[in-house]
Amino acid sequence: MANFIETEESTNESQISNLESKLDISFPSDYISHLLKYNGERCEPNVFSFEENGNQTKSSIDWFLALYDGEYDSLEDYCNTYKLEEKRMPDAFFPIAHDPGGNLICMDSHDSKIYFWDHEREVDYNQSDNSNSNNLYFIAENLNDFIANLTED
Repeated sequence: MANFIETEESTNESQISNLESKLDISFPSDYISHLLKYNGERCEPNVFSFEENGNQTKSSIDWFLALYDGEYDSLEDYCNTYKLEEKRMPDAFFPIAHDPGGNLICMDSHDSKIYFWDHEREVDYNQSDNSNSNNLYFIAENLNDFIANLTED
């Protein structure tokens, strides 16, 4: 079981709803529950694995993003950068965490699945349609499965 540490101040449903409206998406209920309970944090254990081009790959969560006005790891700032200012991920996807190398852990708002977003294979969605997933790698069916499968390095 994961232990969540260094959480931010609590958020509320109104703040979450405002961000959903701004992004024109609906966050899955498991993610809303996670934000309401923890709102951005480090976790232990924090290592996850996924298949990348036929190879088993590992990474780790550096921080889960928080809905707050802080300077670092702000969910709203990440969404502004990766979804609104620069269309760097498919419309239904949004970042929930990042690894130490600047890659993102994303969630699909349509089905709650969790993906690894590789910044070195980035797709420009101003030039490509939403079906292009060349830099997205499936990790877990949902947030709870993702967290349950985290391991120590």
